Amino acid sequence: MKTLIIAIASIAVFSSCHKYNDKLVDINNSFQISMPDSTGIRNDGTSTIKLTVTKLIDLKDNTKVVFEKTKGTIQKEEVSFIGNEAIAYLTVSQDTGIYFISAKIKDGENVKAEKNIVFSFLRAYPDFISIEPDKLVYNFDADKETVLKVYLLRKNGLATTHLPVSFKAYQIGATPTDTLVVGRFKDALNNFSTATGKLEKDVSFFTDTQNIDPTKAIFIEVTSKNDSGNTINTTINLTYK
Repeated sequence: MKTLIIAIASIAVFSSCHKYNDKLVDINNSFQISMPDSTGIRNDGTSTIKLTVTKLIDLKDNTKVVFEKTKGTIQKEEVSFIGNEAIAYLTVSQDTGIYFISAKIKDGENVKAEKNIVFSFLRAYPDFISIEPDKLVYNFDADKETVLKVYLLRKNGLATTHLPVSFKAYQIGATPTDTLVVGRFKDALNNFSTATGKLEKDVSFFTDTQNIDPTKAIFIEVTSKNDSGNTINTTINLTYK
């Protein structure tokens, strides 16, 4: 899958003709901005892409490029041309949505022209799910609640924020394919991943339904999907005590 480039725009905000090296030039057509290595980048909070401004005409030696952005982090926002190129690096955020990058040509402190690029990246889905229960036993006494901390994790980088997961609790019947949904969850719905990968709220599982068989384990399964769109899940089991 490729990075979605929604639009590329050139905006002339100042008088376009300026004298450079004793020549009258159209500064708005003097440079272009590109992202040559952005294909397949995901919002994982760590991936870095190169922003390249290429000058198409001779500009003054002290001409600088200033980058501005609406998302992510630019390591050095004001750079000089080295040869025909001025290069900056953008580290993507974990948020989905539109990135707006502007490159402004400056002569000293004066902004002479500006070009913009608008784009978005792919979601970074988890490679695996971690479940941390506060206990691995259940009973029907006063302590009927098991608290689950759930994390969406990746081999490289971090999962995009605001990803959902689904929860299921069941016991196995006469055959492995014969399952019975048991118990109930609190805060399992509308509970999304944060920047650390952890869900916004801990999820509680209660063993207070009448259909639980205390001679059998309870399996708690958490499901999501990975970058390929395949289902991934992690299961823990609680035993009766």
